[in-house]
Amino acid sequence: MEFKNIAGPLSEIAKNYNYKEPPGILVGLQELISNLLRALGELLSMLKLPSAGATDSRAAATLVQYAVIAVGVICAVCLILIVAGRLRHIAAARKLAQSGLINAERPLDRQGWKEQAEKDALEGNYKESVRALYMSALYLLDERGVTRFQASKTNYEYFYSLVNAGAGKNYQILREPFRNLVDRVEEIWFGFNEALPGDYEFCRAALTKMEEVLATVPVEIRGDKSKP
Repeated sequence: MEFKNIAGPLSEIAKNYNYKEPPGILVGLQELISNLLRALGELLSMLKLPSAGATDSRAAATLVQYAVIAVGVICAVCLILIVAGRLRHIAAARKLAQSGLINAERPLDRQGWKEQAEKDALEGNYKESVRALYMSALYLLDERGVTRFQASKTNYEYFYSLVNAGAGKNYQILREPFRNLVDRVEEIWFGFNEALPGDYEFCRAALTKMEEVLATVPVEIRGDKSKP
């Protein structure tokens, strides 16, 4: 049986073949992964543990796949932790709203709570004075038609109301002074900070800023009553 001589055609093909070098970064990455696998294999052999054995490109590709899966799992866990933390924060805020900070028993309006805050400050009871300013801020939002006062409402719900109130950007400006006031009051009432004269001045300034902003906004009409 005679075989055809194909040396000539192969030579012609070889002449026209244009070999292109692979990107250096890929070659370097493959070498790095191969070295890591080799080092891991040596470490496992020293520990007398079974090793994967293969250090070729297939093993390198498998390692990359495992790395991508690991990163995805880590991201998913982080997302779950963030959502769980937010849910815990909302639950804690509702609990705080019902644990003594909000005083709905005293029949005072915005001005009444503001005067009570001044009285408490003069008596040196700054913890009660900052709470009275906080109550004045809540009634201010109610009287100006931003959002109704409810003893069970959380500060998160008040913040949400400031974002979605009908006056748009004017109400959103209230978020910063209101958050400053709330953060300071919560630090004093539920943290370990002792109330000082500076805390009263800080909260009063935040309340004044809220009053100034709302003075430029027409009073909203909610239900059957219009607030002055």
